[in-house]
Amino acid sequence: MQLDLPLALQIVTTLTVVGGFVFGALNLRQYAHARDEHAALAAVNALAVSSASHMRRVLSTPTDRPFADLVASDRELEESAGILCGQFEQLGYLVYRRMVPVAIIDDTVGGSIRAVWPRLRPWIEADRVRAANPYLEEWFEWLYLQLDRYPRKKTAPAASAHPDWRA
Repeated sequence: MQLDLPLALQIVTTLTVVGGFVFGALNLRQYAHARDEHAALAAVNALAVSSASHMRRVLSTPTDRPFADLVASDRELEESAGILCGQFEQLGYLVYRRMVPVAIIDDTVGGSIRAVWPRLRPWIEADRVRAANPYLEEWFEWLYLQLDRYPRKKTAPAASAHPDWRA
């Protein structure tokens, strides 16, 4: 079978156009994923930075007294606990929607979530009963359970686990 030049050029043109569409679709998909990941990481970073002082305030409370008793007499502590709950609630929902991988949350604020949930849990559960609303802080609890279900593979803090890392 002999191919004439116009037919060969038409085949090449068709393949080029189809290849261009495939390439464009793949690039568009990659761009959308990168955009979503960037937005999610920006949210994680903003939440992590703003929660540090609240985290210290909550975790520095005496553990021999119920957290609810401490909050009842300390408005700033209650505000810090509420801010942390709201922030971790948002992160839980972002993980649930697969906008942020759970591994990123684990690497950035997983230790904080693991430390603060057990401390706040009785207070949150009492608040759910008081408000007759079992949905209070549901995504915060969900996130804690996901981190508990998939334990981190870290064996040491970042500074000692990766001392020789280079950019």
